[in-house]
Amino acid sequence: MLAGSETGGDNKSMSDAPPQTPASRSLDALYKRIILEHNRSPRNARLPDGYQASARGFDALCGDDIRVAVCLEGEKLQETGFEGEACAVTTASASLMTEWVRGRRIDQVLDGARRFRRVLDNPDQPDDPQLGELNQLRSVSAFPSRVRNALLPWKTLEAALAGKDEVNSVTKEPNP
Repeated sequence: MLAGSETGGDNKSMSDAPPQTPASRSLDALYKRIILEHNRSPRNARLPDGYQASARGFDALCGDDIRVAVCLEGEKLQETGFEGEACAVTTASASLMTEWVRGRRIDQVLDGARRFRRVLDNPDQPDDPQLGELNQLRSVSAFPSRVRNALLPWKTLEAALAGKDEVNSVTKEPNP
């Protein structure tokens, strides 16, 4: 069962970011609504029956602790799900990710993970058309802890696909 807080879990809110233009405030409000919607009603918030690969993702700094599992058919991700205790950003990211990866080949998923990192690292760049709704998580870019939260499901999925058991979001690589 997921227990994400609607504010993201720590004292720093996304509204603490530098001043914005009216257009960017409107876009930021939309992004926040998407995060809250996916936190309140996460998609695929369960481990799929008969999954072939899974990994645990843990963030020791904030306490997020999730498991991501996948059902593969050849090189395609047929079904992906997650469960655990996580903040709103991690939950929303996992929810959006599980929707995005469905039916994609492993190489496409790994490319998507790289693209998602670029979106978070370069928030002033245009949306990546390959990522669709995932672009809306760019609002967390101003907050390093929130970037870690948004990346935790992706790192955990990558670990599962690589046959690793666990990933710690504070480190760069999956644990063996």
